[in-house]
Amino acid sequence: MKKIMSVRGITAAIVLVLLLIAALPGLAACTENPAKEPAGDDSGTKIEIISPQNGATVPPGDVAVTVQVTNFNIVDKQGQANVAGAGHVHFYLDFMAPETPNQPALAPSGVVWAHVSGTAYTFKNVTEGTHTISVELVNNDHTPLVPPQVYDITINVSPQGPYGGGYVGTENVTPPANTGGEGYGY
Repeated sequence: MKKIMSVRGITAAIVLVLLLIAALPGLAACTENPAKEPAGDDSGTKIEIISPQNGATVPPGDVAVTVQVTNFNIVDKQGQANVAGAGHVHFYLDFMAPETPNQPALAPSGVVWAHVSGTAYTFKNVTEGTHTISVELVNNDHTPLVPPQVYDITINVSPQGPYGGGYVGTENVTPPANTGGEGYGY
């Protein structure tokens, strides 16, 4: 004689399946790395923005960007024939680096960007607000590497420091705790 599962048993099984389905995204998130990893390929070639840091608050005006490049030679041969493992860096402000193979990674008119034979560039007169900085390793003819080597960050430009205070030099400084002592202006 066949036993037929009761309505209560079927309901319990459905609830269990729905709970498992609902839990899967949370379990997957436990294995994800919330920090952005630098781009890289099998050769170990990669680029990473080391300053400013992602999410940094910086004052309006000039914003210096420094990158770290691994397993790639930065050369001053822009516009010349491509050489494997050599090229230069493109820096973009509020524009995502173009990654189309075999097409120069040039930004359209009106976009702030630069092609540099070095690992640093300073964007001038950056205004208040949230901005994206994108950098890309490119060949001598400005085409992206294959696979593309791109790194992006977002910064906040504000006349107030990251903690509501001002800036000292170009470094973000944490204001001292209110100790009730003299000299802090409290």
